Amino acid sequence: TFDPRFTSSYAGAAYPKDKDVVIVIDSSSSTKANSGSPGKQIIVIAKDAANNVLSTLTPNDRVGIVSFNSEASTPSDGCYGRELAFASKVTVKSLSSHIFEKIQPSSSIEKNFEGALIKAFRYFENATDSFDNREQIIIFLTTDKHTTGRNPVQVIGELNQKFGNKIRVFTYLIGQNAAAKTVLLEMANQMLTNTSYGEKQIGRFDEFPYEKQKELSPVVATFYVHLSPEGDSMPTFTVPYVDPFSEEGLITSYCITIKSIGGDLRGVMCTDVKVSELLREVEHFSEDEYSYAFIID
Repeated sequence: TFDPRFTSSYAGAAYPKDKDVVIVIDSSSSTKANSGSPGKQIIVIAKDAANNVLSTLTPNDRVGIVSFNSEASTPSDGCYGRELAFASKVTVKSLSSHIFEKIQPSSSIEKNFEGALIKAFRYFENATDSFDNREQIIIFLTTDKHTTGRNPVQVIGELNQKFGNKIRVFTYLIGQNAAAKTVLLEMANQMLTNTSYGEKQIGRFDEFPYEKQKELSPVVATFYVHLSPEGDSMPTFTVPYVDPFSEEGLITSYCITIKSIGGDLRGVMCTDVKVSELLREVEHFSEDEYSYAFIID
């Protein structure tokens, strides 16, 4: 079923700031277990959630993918395994294929959080430009606590130092385990982060016991609602796209957020504008030999 919250136009209006997102997926043998979503293994609902995160990203956002069991790995296709890639249609399609085709449950029971976090932070290390105007998030999905490697809370504290503690960690527990909850909550809150390197950015922890696992995908995919800036949001234009429903050709959507009196996000309202109509407006002002017109958002 269609959910507008899983679209880049909705997410881009809800949180207009550019984002760098690294999605980390547990692929250990525990993900072979049946989930609370009928007929689906845990690995399937985890991949569905990761794919829906991809669909919310705008072309100005950047993304990377890590999977882990006893070892951690990134895509082997081109630069996707080394650098954050802008979330163009080509990138989203390629990484979606990687998620569904290449990430499969391992026979190993081990969970190497340290290795996964090192791979995730390496994406940010390899970025050549400044992070000053971008939000950085690691989305971490797992079924349990780590079984090998160092304390992941300490690892986050050490790796985040060189970024001034700007990288947030959102953790999601697919299951119910008190020890795992403690570790993942401390990872999200960055309990061992040294604030002398910069103010730590608190993430978010969510737990999904068996009976709540149907909710995993919408909760993970709408991570951006927890990043919503304070105050009034400016209207946004989407990148032109072909609407699969209206057959109107290229369309851009003009979107603005709807908030409660208390400032909580309630939804996004958009109106569609055909690009052909915008071009007609430009042509109207470009009739003279030495006149020029252009459109900016």
